[in-house]
Amino acid sequence: EFPQEGTLFADFSVQPKVLTPNGDGIGDRLVIKLALINVLEPRSLNLDFFDLAGRRIRRIAAEVRAGDQELFWDGRDQFGRLVPPGHYIMRIGIESDARSQALCRLVQTVY
Repeated sequence: EFPQEGTLFADFSVQPKVLTPNGDGIGDRLVIKLALINVLEPRSLNLDFFDLAGRRIRRIAAEVRAGDQELFWDGRDQFGRLVPPGHYIMRIGIESDARSQALCRLVQTVY
């Protein structure tokens, strides 16, 4: 099956289901994988995390080209502090010459 023309993301996945950044080596970081398609020039891929009030608590940016991408979040805010347990909105977005695309997911942290 081929991706639809115009789409920029394929094979999107987020693991684990629940982030547990307690240092035990299991579920300590969120792994976001995707295949970037229909992007010919280097572009900025932004991975943002928001609390449920809509405040951005962290941005992870990467300069990317088409191909497989892997990004990580360690459950820390922009100041390096662990976020409180709870639900967060993850948004990954990119702009290309032809269009922009973003995906959102709800992620959960527990300790």
